[in-house]
Amino acid sequence: MSLLNDCKYGYSVLENKISLTLIKSGTYPDKNADIGNHPFIYSLYPHMSGFKQGSTIQGAYLPNRPLEAIEINGKGILPSSYSLLS
Repeated sequence: MSLLNDCKYGYSVLENKISLTLIKSGTYPDKNADIGNHPFIYSLYPHMSGFKQGSTIQGAYLPNRPLEAIEINGKGILPSSYSLLS
């Protein structure tokens, strides 16, 4: 099992407990630092064997590189209505 996140401050694993630091909350030198809403993404990524065999590094890119839609002018033909998923 791997823990994936979008570049938060840190994590730790001790025995059977996984911890993720979601916000630093430091107040020096700026006493108003980290005030407000802080969106974050984290996910558990199950896999067999070790992290290399389970492609954890490749999976870790997913929450840090969101999908990007690009328009290309190809010569393919699609119906006027098309669904990527069903």
